[in-house]
Amino acid sequence: MISRKCYIHPSCDVRGVPRLEIEDGVVIQQDCWIDIAYDNPHHGPMIFIGEGTNIGRRTTISAANIIAIGKHVLIGINVYITDTGHEYHNPDIPIMYQGITDTDVTVQIGDDSWIGANAVILGASIGKHCVVGANTVLVKTIIPDYSVVVGNPARIIKTIQH
Repeated sequence: MISRKCYIHPSCDVRGVPRLEIEDGVVIQQDCWIDIAYDNPHHGPMIFIGEGTNIGRRTTISAANIIAIGKHVLIGINVYITDTGHEYHNPDIPIMYQGITDTDVTVQIGDDSWIGANAVILGASIGKHCVVGANTVLVKTIIPDYSVVVGNPARIIKTIQH
């Protein structure tokens, strides 16, 4: 269900609407791609975007499993978030026909977090009130609450005091 109290720029490509849940106050900026990539037998939403979240231009969110983005999350431009990858090990079959990997991975981004421009999140869990620096790559990583993480490979450089 998509709230009537959210804004999705008309240039966005949103696929799999019946498996998408977007709460009030969400803003999805220009040229974003929100995609339910696979017919997962899980019941309920496969992509959940919490209240007040702002998703920057040209961001891609692609779910074959479940991606849950918390409330009041700030996502920069050109961010890529997915819960799966493509299989590629058989050189006799084109990659696009080999299927997907990680059929049980869930991506979670905690409330009040900030994801910097050009970050890549592949099957990672990010706690609440975290900062993911620009150009950071997170692959199957668990980031605890109140962390600042940067780099490729990603590393925690600071804990935010609360």
